[in-house]
Amino acid sequence: LRLREANVQLEEFTHVASHDLRSPLRGIANLIEFIEEDYGSSAPPEVRHNLNRMAQRIAAMERLIDDLLAYARSGRRTMKVETVDLQAIVDELIALEVPVEGVSVTCDIALDNFDGARVPIATVLRNLLSNAIKHHDRPEKNISIRARAEGNMCVIDLRDAGPGIAGAAQARAFRLFQTVSSSGRNNSGLGLAVARRLVEAHGGNIELISEDGQRGCHFRVYWPRFARIVDDDDVTAETVRRSLRKLGDHFHIVEAGDGQEALDIMRGHSSKRLHRPYLTLLDLNMPRMNGFEFLEAVRADPVLASAVIFVLSTSDSDADRTRAYKDQVAGYMLKTAIGPQMLRLTTLLHDYAQSVRLPL
Repeated sequence: LRLREANVQLEEFTHVASHDLRSPLRGIANLIEFIEEDYGSSAPPEVRHNLNRMAQRIAAMERLIDDLLAYARSGRRTMKVETVDLQAIVDELIALEVPVEGVSVTCDIALDNFDGARVPIATVLRNLLSNAIKHHDRPEKNISIRARAEGNMCVIDLRDAGPGIAGAAQARAFRLFQTVSSSGRNNSGLGLAVARRLVEAHGGNIELISEDGQRGCHFRVYWPRFARIVDDDDVTAETVRRSLRKLGDHFHIVEAGDGQEALDIMRGHSSKRLHRPYLTLLDLNMPRMNGFEFLEAVRADPVLASAVIFVLSTSDSDADRTRAYKDQVAGYMLKTAIGPQMLRLTTLLHDYAQSVRLPL
């Protein structure tokens, strides 16, 4: 909760600061236009040169403000779910970001479309591609983008043949205002920080792979494809989410506040869409429609009846456990045991998802 409040405060502060910073910048830009109008074509070369330098610095400051706003917003997980066509996203980025001459991008997208947050993943790829182009030090800039499915994740690899990043500098590559090459003079140093924040906010991970003494930089992004959780307890959901991320093969978590919302999602009547196969973690004590009512509705629905559901509840009642297993839950786990036994819980879910063939 404190982290969430801190993120809100960061975004509010950044909005206020950006407004206060933009106002004098606009004033300076207007003054430059006035000077250019007054001089017209008679301005001495050194004056025109200095005015151009001022305009460039104003533009750089505007970009820095935009990047700061993007960073503040990137800590929030996007709730809008839509079809993600990674090939289409990459094609759009190449058309918009890649200059006509000097840059060659090869693609190999071996990945089906999936439901997820399209704008954040496009932003991550845009920042990585832009970063590869900006820091490349040769006329011929060769970049490759590959994507594949790996368990519950899509794995995206972006490689370039640029100068690479020295081992000593890799630890700060994702930090704010950090540039790790001499070509970063006009770069705010926020692109990679925004990328990491967006990836982690959506349950993924990003790695930098760059060997000392070898050319080229390699970024690997793990982005969730599917899975879900039904729970009205934010703290429990966050605890489960963090524990699942610690495993090498992560789950994408879609949350529902009660059983009715969960049914709407599973039936495709919600903007939060699921991509099969998936597992369901269910709390019994929920508003509007409790866990048992949800189980009854699922088992009575011929389309949803085969759904694999685990219960995660505070109730240690024999009657609740018996009733849950009669409704064909795959397992019954206690929230009170989350702390010391979370690793066992997440390992169980991970191994279960990888070892059995889930219904499609």
